[in-house]
Amino acid sequence: YFPIVPVMLLAAQLSREPEHENRQEELFKASRMQDFLDSIRESLIQYGTIRRSQTLLGSTVGAINTPYDWVAGQAQIYGQLAETIQSKQEEIRKKIEIAFKDSRSNLQIEIETIFQEAINAVPSFAEEHWNSNELGLKLGWEKRLKSLNLEQRLKSAFQEAGEQFKREVQEILEEIGHELQLVAELGGDNFKFTEQDSWDTQHILRIGGIILGVASTVLLLFSSPFAIPVGIVAGIIGGITGLFKSKDQKRREAAHKISESLYEQLNTQKQATLEKARSEFSNSCASVIMNIESYFKELASGLESFSLTLEEAQKKFSGFTNYLNRFYAKRILDWSQEKYEPLTEEGARKTVAKVQR
Repeated sequence: YFPIVPVMLLAAQLSREPEHENRQEELFKASRMQDFLDSIRESLIQYGTIRRSQTLLGSTVGAINTPYDWVAGQAQIYGQLAETIQSKQEEIRKKIEIAFKDSRSNLQIEIETIFQEAINAVPSFAEEHWNSNELGLKLGWEKRLKSLNLEQRLKSAFQEAGEQFKREVQEILEEIGHELQLVAELGGDNFKFTEQDSWDTQHILRIGGIILGVASTVLLLFSSPFAIPVGIVAGIIGGITGLFKSKDQKRREAAHKISESLYEQLNTQKQATLEKARSEFSNSCASVIMNIESYFKELASGLESFSLTLEEAQKKFSGFTNYLNRFYAKRILDWSQEKYEPLTEEGARKTVAKVQR
């Protein structure tokens, strides 16, 4: 487009200085500045029209390429994130279900252990209170249960199970958060979660309190387990003593009846507590799983929507580029044929079918 014209700028400068006035024409001619100025004038006459189109139409295409490349990269990243989340949903569900089963199993074992300690205390209590009346038995058993701290330990067992489940869920969510961050980082150097509405790993864990907030409700649901009853069947002592029985025989029979009654109550209460643990814990954890699945489903849907929106923008940029390239090509053809006509989309479409630049 532009011819190379060697010039001697020093000679041209000297030709304009007063002390070299007597050699002005010689210096200016030697500088070849006139050849350069003539080439510019000639270029304006011959190429001015096409160069205006080159500047306005051709250069604008180059300016569009920068946002086009950025949009294309962002669309790819959001698409990959949506695909990653969709592919991970079943894996997340399975991991959370495993965490739930582990926490529930540990809770049931702890309940069994706590009640077993109470059961183990029955024989010695029966021996000590075989001759007590009903009020004495109730007060004595209540005191023994308090010494074993059963109710508080059951409450703590429920809370610890909830905390364990919460921790494991948090680890699972952090893991998927790290994977999403990695996908984003591999997708492009310019993409950062912190630049996209604070999409960092911790954001995955705190959006609206949906995930961990729901997981925390497990603790609330299990904060008040069954109180251990202290009532003992009335009439255990009455009617079992006979005139012809020895004291030792009376003691053994009374202790046996007391033990049988307490064993029955403790086993009944244990089964009720285990059933509560299975039911309440299962329902609460199922609610957590449902909320997490719902959240990730919405998250994947949102990311997919972003990706589709960016792809639409990408298509529009591509359309703009093609539009301008066809206009520019039309102007080149017009110029090469030394003709001129108003530049219209219909005219460009009739003349230019496709442009590869």
